Amino acid sequence: LHLAAYGGHPEVVRLLLAGGSQAEAIDKKGQTALDLADTNMEARSLLLSQIETLKQGGSRTIKRCQVLIVGHGAAGKTTLVHRLERDIYDPTFTMTDGIVMSSFLIEDVEFSFFDFAGQEEYDHTHSLFFRSEALFLVLHNPRVDSNLHRLEDFFTMIEDKA
Repeated sequence: LHLAAYGGHPEVVRLLLAGGSQAEAIDKKGQTALDLADTNMEARSLLLSQIETLKQGGSRTIKRCQVLIVGHGAAGKTTLVHRLERDIYDPTFTMTDGIVMSSFLIEDVEFSFFDFAGQEEYDHTHSLFFRSEALFLVLHNPRVDSNLHRLEDFFTMIEDKA
């Protein structure tokens, strides 16, 4: 949270706060994320909002769901996220490089989507994000990849790491 605030990455700050990070946590130098976010107004606003809620003694019920989307390249992972987030279909194909994280509301539930690149060279780093409390979506497009062994690899990775 501290690095995201310092680096001026409000979307990462939003995801971390949604995931349970505390805005008032103090680092080894005695600084909070708010201390480090002095130049980024959007990050400051997010942090101040959480601090104010806590100061008012208010607790709030937060409905969250972390969704991890895996599958081979061109399986439709990014297309699915765009459809859910913006209700649009974008036929232009852009290969995901590594991982793309996004967070948005559907009704009153905050969803954090982790859209993982489908190329094999990323498999080992993806599993670092796996947790048993997450919802996993495994997408497969047989028109693009008819190799079911690759699909089985995703199921094994989830079973082993989550």
